[in-house]
Amino acid sequence: MKTLFSLLIACIFATGSIGCASIPESEGFAYAESHQQSKFTADGHLKKARHLENRMTALEHQTEKLRHSISMYENKPYLDNKGFKRSALNNVMSTKLQKIDALREHIAWHRAEAERLEAQEEFTEGESQPLSLREDERPETFLQG
Repeated sequence: MKTLFSLLIACIFATGSIGCASIPESEGFAYAESHQQSKFTADGHLKKARHLENRMTALEHQTEKLRHSISMYENKPYLDNKGFKRSALNNVMSTKLQKIDALREHIAWHRAEAERLEAQEEFTEGESQPLSLREDERPETFLQG
């Protein structure tokens, strides 16, 4: 039995499944997403913001259903004598509300990044050479005049 247990532990360490289990899936997704964001264009950021808005509205719809269920248990306490179901639903709802807040921040960042990239594209399209090389802005012209 002891040998079987040690063999099982060795297999787990060899495959690295314990190391993968300690990293939450959301952090791995956020890491991959942060590397993809550097390649986004303004349109890509807007598409991502729209996608996140759709996810946010779905979560808001779920929280409304949870609120309805919680109010049902509050109005009819005999359905949940000890309050276990209601407290569990409150925990789930608070988690979903935290996700909604995080999505709002993420959407705002994507929209701001899209605006920044659009302004940067307009700025680079409007000029033919860098600002420091323009004739009217060279330091020599200020000294001569």
